[in-house]
Order: sequence, then C-alpha cells, then structure tokens
Amino acid sequence: MGRDIRKYELKKIFTSPIVLSLMGIFLIFNAVLIFSQWEMNQELRVLTRMVERYGHEINDEALANWEAEHERLLEELSEALGRSITSATLMMNSGRLFLSDEEMTQLTEIAVLERYLEFAPEIDEYYRRLDFISDAERKIVGWGISGELADTVRTHFQRLQLRLDEVIDNHEHMHFFFDGLEYEMHSFLFGRVLGSTIFGITTMGLLITSFLLSHEFDAKTYLLTYSTKCGRKLQLEKLKVALMSISVITLVMVSATLAIYFIVYDYSGLWSVPMSSAFKSEGLFFIISAWNMTFLQYLLAVIMVIWISQLLFVLLVFCLSKFIRSGYLVTITFAIIFGFALVASGFLPMSSNVRFYADFNPFSMITYSQALFLLTGTSNLSKYYEIATIGVWSVLLIISALFCYRRFNKSDLH
Repeated sequence: MGRDIRKYELKKIFTSPIVLSLMGIFLIFNAVLIFSQWEMNQELRVLTRMVERYGHEINDEALANWEAEHERLLEELSEALGRSITSATLMMNSGRLFLSDEEMTQLTEIAVLERYLEFAPEIDEYYRRLDFISDAERKIVGWGISGELADTVRTHFQRLQLRLDEVIDNHEHMHFFFDGLEYEMHSFLFGRVLGSTIFGITTMGLLITSFLLSHEFDAKTYLLTYSTKCGRKLQLEKLKVALMSISVITLVMVSATLAIYFIVYDYSGLWSVPMSSAFKSEGLFFIISAWNMTFLQYLLAVIMVIWISQLLFVLLVFCLSKFIRSGYLVTITFAIIFGFALVASGFLPMSSNVRFYADFNPFSMITYSQALFLLTGTSNLSKYYEIATIGVWSVLLIISALFCYRRFNKSDLH
C-alpha cells in the first residue's frame, strides 16, 4: 500500500503544471544568467587552447612555451599591420587602434596571454611572502573582535597558514586557470549560477513539501484521513515522497544548469586543476581550499552539499507541519527561520564564540555557496565547517522528525 501511495503522490507532483512551470521558469532564468557573460568567452578560450597544448601546470617549460607562443603571435600581428608591436596590452591602452575585427580579436588574445605571463612567474614568490598570522591581527582590529572570539580567529588563521604551507609544498597554486581578477568565474559559477539554482530548488522543495504534508489539514479532511493509526502513517509516506521528489528536482535542476554552463564555457583541460590555483583568487576573495581538491572534486562536493541541504530543509518543514496545520503558515514560518538564521550572528557580541558558531547552520552554508570548502570569511576558516554543519543538523533534524512523528501519532486532532 505504501508503494502505491508513493507512486501516486510522485506522479501527482511531476505531472503538476505548477511544478513543471516553476522548473521551466528557473531553468530559463539560469540560462539567461549564464549567457549574460557570453562576451568573455573569446578571452576564456585563449586559456583552454593553451592548456590543451601545454598543460595547466606552471613550470619553466610551460612558461617558455607560453612565451614562445606569445612572440609568434606578436610577429604575425606585426607583419599584418606593417609595424613592430612589442606589447598588445600597451597597444590596446593607447587607444585609436583602427583595426579590423579579425586584427582586434588577435590583439585581444595576445593581451590575454600577456596577463597570464605577467603574473605566472611571480606566483610562487608571492605565496611565500603571505603571512596570514599577521593578517589575523589586522582583521581582528578591522572587524572589532575581542575576547574569546579573537582567540578563535587567531587559531583558525594559524591553521590557514599551515594550509598555505601545504599548498606551497604540493604546488597546488602553480596551475593555470581562468584569471579570477579579470573574470571572477568562481563567483559566477558557484555564487551566481548555482546560487540561483539553489534558490529555485529550495523554493520548489518548500512548496511541494508544505503542500504534501499539510494537504489534509488545508482540505479539512484530516479527521477522516488520520482517524486511525494506519491513516497517520500516511505522513511518513508523504515524507518519503518529499525526500524523493526534492532529490529528483535537485538532480534535474543542477544537471540541466551545469550542462548549459559547460556547453557555453569550455573548461576542457581544467577539470584536474587544484582549487587552490593562484589564478582562481578574485581580489579580496582569496581562494584556498580546505583540502587538496581538483576543480571536478570540488564541484561534486558542492553538488553533494546542495542535495543534503535540501533534504535537511524537507525534514525541517516536516517538523514544522506537525505544529502548524496550514501549508501557507508553514511556508511563511520556514522563510522567517531562513532569514533569521542569516542575520542572527550579527546581533551577537563580537567577543563571544557564540557569534562564530551561529553561522554553523544549513541556511548560511547554502546561501554563501561560493565559499563552500574554502578557508575564507569567519566560520569558513574552520576546515570542517561543512561537515560539522551537516552532521550536527542531520542528527538534530532526524531526532526532531522522529519525535514530531510520534507526537503526531498520539495527538488529539480536534
């Protein structure tokens, strides 16, 4: 009987015009967002072509090959223009170029090479000069932190310094990737694109789960449906349906969005680049991963966090629905909890570790998706931030869901 109920409810969800329309709207929005950076594609392809020829590791041989390719392209352009060109960057900055589209394209591609060649030889020396322990003191003063929270920040920055030493020893920083200072592709993919996807999945998951679990109360049929112990087991079946449906929606939304993204932006040859590559950092957003992870491993880990977070949200809605007998009020309550979780730490003392641990919640974790598994910010300075957040909240919500289900089985519905 339980299987028939699940099959019926799943069919009802995935044939619903509202669900299908929402999925379509969110995917179209994601596609528009992805194509909004289309003008960068020409310059991004310069790197993928070079990586395809010479690899992504930065060493003497690779730099010599890049320099030789740079000189060859400069000579070709000089011959085409009938004048000697020593730097494409200087030429572009001079203005009044009067070039054809083809010549301008070639000049732009050479300028892109020059940006990489300017920074690549200095990366190792730059990383060896970094001092996060001294930086911790500046941040403590700048953020106005004191007391035990200041000691916690110092401890985490000391661990960050150790992680930096590990990055240098493993040469994780010595790899080519899209220039973060120029293109900010990490924030674009993991912040804006996947952030939009997360919003869509969370919205659909909330509406579907609250509708499923509160339908009998909204339709005023709960006295008939839940009049027996067997009838109340329907809530457990609906929870299973909600977990399965949000898993399918997450898979479809993330897969479709990433398929569009990687068709538009070519990451060929970059899948095995370490996440701590120096070229990934974006100005003040210094990127160093908690572990030695490749781009592909990092992407899969982020997808896993997105999926688990949505399951946790379903469990939270399940718990709320046992106290609030209205799908609309459950939705509003969830939104209030979500918003409160994002701002709660801002109201806590700047001297207490409570402020630090207040950000260990799935709402904050998933909202700042571009910082997942990176040692940045305050809470993210903890190497085990994501693992601790998911672990603690999974235990809390599973226990809460069991308690709420048993309470529901024994409660008086009048």
